[in-house]
Amino acid sequence: MEHYFDKYEKSGAYHWKEYASLNPRHRNAFLRARIAIALNHLKKIPRNARILDVGCGDGLLECLLAKKMPATHITGIDSSKKAITLAAEKAREQNLSNVDFMISDAYKLPFSNETFDAVVSLDVIEHLDDTDAFLKELARVLKPGGTLHVGTPIRTPGMMFDALHAKEFSISELTQYLKNHSLTIDNIALSHPLWLYRLHRTRLGRLCINTLSLLWNPFSFNVGEKTYQYISGTKHEKD
Repeated sequence: MEHYFDKYEKSGAYHWKEYASLNPRHRNAFLRARIAIALNHLKKIPRNARILDVGCGDGLLECLLAKKMPATHITGIDSSKKAITLAAEKAREQNLSNVDFMISDAYKLPFSNETFDAVVSLDVIEHLDDTDAFLKELARVLKPGGTLHVGTPIRTPGMMFDALHAKEFSISELTQYLKNHSLTIDNIALSHPLWLYRLHRTRLGRLCINTLSLLWNPFSFNVGEKTYQYISGTKHEKD
């Protein structure tokens, strides 16, 4: 990953803390809504599927999914050794036997062609310089008829969501990239209203939104221009 950051060395398994904390100062309503969208779509995958998560970080999504779908097997890969160590520790703490983690380059996945029934990659594609090479590799390890799930911020004119992003994508841009790699688009889910995102970036707004999320997550309020896209597509069957 070209635009590497060392949050895991500095903050440990911070996604777990932000997801589970009942303290509004540490809780992250934005993250919780993003994970909820992914889990809602991934539950439609066949119960005994092999799933790959590219850019798994500290393993939060894998472990949540492993609990909900115990008949699946989920592999998480990340370029950060620290992230993989943290993810494996979390899986052991929860006695999860249907997950495993490994260090890997997202451009050179250590798997044979057509290995997985589903491939997931959340908040990774925007950090990479070569979008086509990345998607080509994800499609390579995906079985025909399998589904690819990609989540990333929506490119918004006049702003960049994170200085570490190599590029951001409009909905039509990302959709076309996926189509170019033998995928038929199944679903486009848009979320996280822009006005609420901007409010969440202020100290008081973040505190208020995170507090509300203890009862109901405001980021599920789908009104106005959106900032996040979750797109899934099915790999074409061979002729």
